[in-house]
Amino acid sequence: MLAASAAGCLLYTNPINMAPELSKVTGPDRLVRGQAATFKVTPTDPDQDAATLALQWRKAAGACPMTIEEAGRRGSAGSVKPEYDVTPDSLDPFCVWVVVTDEHGAQAFASRVAQAANQRPVAKLQVVATAPSGSALKPAATGPYELYSKFRVSAAGSDDSDAADKGKLAPRFTNAGPAGPIKTERCPELQDARDICFAADVPGTYRVELVVGDGIDDSEPKVETLVVNPDRPPCIEMGSIMPRLLGEGGLRRGYDEAVVFEVGRVTDDGDPFAGGLGQNFTWYYREGRATQAPFNRVPGLRDYRWTVRANYFRPGTTVQVRVEYRDRVDRNDRLAACGATDAALCKVDSQLDCAQAVTWTVEYY
Repeated sequence: MLAASAAGCLLYTNPINMAPELSKVTGPDRLVRGQAATFKVTPTDPDQDAATLALQWRKAAGACPMTIEEAGRRGSAGSVKPEYDVTPDSLDPFCVWVVVTDEHGAQAFASRVAQAANQRPVAKLQVVATAPSGSALKPAATGPYELYSKFRVSAAGSDDSDAADKGKLAPRFTNAGPAGPIKTERCPELQDARDICFAADVPGTYRVELVVGDGIDDSEPKVETLVVNPDRPPCIEMGSIMPRLLGEGGLRRGYDEAVVFEVGRVTDDGDPFAGGLGQNFTWYYREGRATQAPFNRVPGLRDYRWTVRANYFRPGTTVQVRVEYRDRVDRNDRLAACGATDAALCKVDSQLDCAQAVTWTVEYY
């Protein structure tokens, strides 16, 4: 309503409504795709009627609106509170804004541009070792590992903080062994088609590297270094030697009875024998204790046991029976030294509590 003053001026008799105001929108400029982020604003009203203000958040791809009219019609509606949680599902820039309206219809708006940044995936490299086939040795937990050990290399556990990328991580393995690139093979009992498996058939250092990609960025590389021992000599276990070795006096047996010689247990590091573990024995004998006399090989016998039949040797004869066990690594020069002594046990490797050759001395009566 208008009224005239005594001086002839026009006076407003009703108050003029003032438009509400908004603080600057606060929140992150860079977000993580798939994770919620909160934007906030503080509304005020010069007319002291802030309690009746209505808020409406909106969001749209691209640039922010330029006018209040555009702000009211663009984008998808969100929160009606001073806070607005946004979970971006793409890497495109977007705008969030809020329109405030008082009870008289006056409006204002404030906006902020933000964008989700791709998060680099995190690689997790897992290596599981299994003992070589045919070996009685237990696999080492962290190495060094026995020669011919088998390894499964996996990227299981690799992760990405971007929820949208979790299902499409692509592992890439690079590897090198002492003799060049490692020959990988299909993993038995397949758990993940992306796993790789290989056998360490050369002693030395193996290096395996994993990088995981999400289609945009790659992870930091993860590297495992695997140290593989040199070839281990085979071991004839002491407790498996039959008959028991009885020292320098040797054994006494009747010439008319059969005698069974055997070595029941052998451990090794998994050498890929042509005949399989347990069929790589060589048996010899010689009459008398003359160490200069050569041993005679028992032809065709590769088993762990030799049964000397009754009446094979004459009464009054002293016989030395010898068995050797070899793997694929040629140690003939070292085993040959065993033949120059009457020692019951020949140890190629003095650090191992076992033997590679056993000699029985038998006196037949």
